Amino acid sequence: MATLIDNSTISSVQRALGFVPISEPNLLDMEHVALGRFVEAFLLHDQLVVPDNYKEEFSKQRKDLLEHPSVSFAQIPSQKDREYIETASGLSETWTEAFQAQKDSGLFSHYFQQVQA
Repeated sequence: MATLIDNSTISSVQRALGFVPISEPNLLDMEHVALGRFVEAFLLHDQLVVPDNYKEEFSKQRKDLLEHPSVSFAQIPSQKDREYIETASGLSETWTEAFQAQKDSGLFSHYFQQVQA
């Protein structure tokens, strides 16, 4: 089974592992959530597919870092890409609201349970 891992998640994984500096330390918890999701996907799926649409100047570095037989990069048709962005945008509103309410860790946990993250 293959699973799609978006480039934002890969960027968060790179920050969580220290490959890329974290510009906003308050987001470290979010980076660790992304790392957990990535590890889960890597362990539980046969193939990880990353859209091959990352910034050209950093694309080779990203591909080198993720070089593994079970990781591939693929062109995503623009219509599909728009659909994925629309879905992710809907979820990000919920995650942003949860992050803003981070003082109430129960609320933050509740939002992640809603999206099974």
